[in-house]
Amino acid sequence: MNFKHANIRKKNTLQTSNVDDFRHRKYNEFTRSIKIVPYYRISTIPFDLKTNAISIQNQKIQKILFSPPHERLRGFGVRGFLRRETYQELNGIKGSNIGLDSGEITLEWNGYLEYRCPIVDSYFFWGKELPQYANFDAMNWLYPLVVCEHPVSFLRLVRELYTAAGITSPFVVIQEYHNLLRFALPAGAPDFSSLIFCLDGAHRCRSWDPIISDTTVYPPNFNPDQTAFALLKNVYTAFGLREVDIPFFDKWGNFSRNNSNGEYNYGWQT
Repeated sequence: MNFKHANIRKKNTLQTSNVDDFRHRKYNEFTRSIKIVPYYRISTIPFDLKTNAISIQNQKIQKILFSPPHERLRGFGVRGFLRRETYQELNGIKGSNIGLDSGEITLEWNGYLEYRCPIVDSYFFWGKELPQYANFDAMNWLYPLVVCEHPVSFLRLVRELYTAAGITSPFVVIQEYHNLLRFALPAGAPDFSSLIFCLDGAHRCRSWDPIISDTTVYPPNFNPDQTAFALLKNVYTAFGLREVDIPFFDKWGNFSRNNSNGEYNYGWQT
């Protein structure tokens, strides 16, 4: 019995080591490519890194990738591959996320899934063009619904994808913000007054250091919304905000920005 347990511990240690090595390699490749450009990135890595964990030939997989079950036409986030801008590579596929200037998705056959998006001139800057916020044009601020919805949409996609592929091993989720010095994040579902606080210097990122949140997920207990909420706590802390300042989630940590018609209420008071 003790010998069997020892083998299990050795196997788990080996898997964790493989995941750590894979994670560090991907992180180094990413940071070298973006240099000092503000960027968002979120990824998942299964502990059991099988080379053929996912097959693009699987019709269920294709349907999920190109038309995710939780895609919201008026929402922000990870909405699946744009067919005309998807390219197959040796170890997976890569392509544009559906939506204007809304990032890039990479899926590898071992189950690694990554989404990345530049911060400037993307959905993260949504709202800056609205005339009622013209006074804040010189300030770099993140739109809270985009910040909150991205991990939710990504993790909902992961759940559907891994279930269809039969991936049952634990996996690590890593969310990252890079190069956000002096960027602001308004508290709550913001209005004019919350942006005034940011204009006065509050809720600013005060370091070039990346904001990295990670967690290990065990599929039988995987709730995408609650996992996203846990990742967001670290982000809001980095901007001098508290858990109660995270909008669009109910008291149980479930994303609650859907109205009865299944569309989004964007939350900015006009």
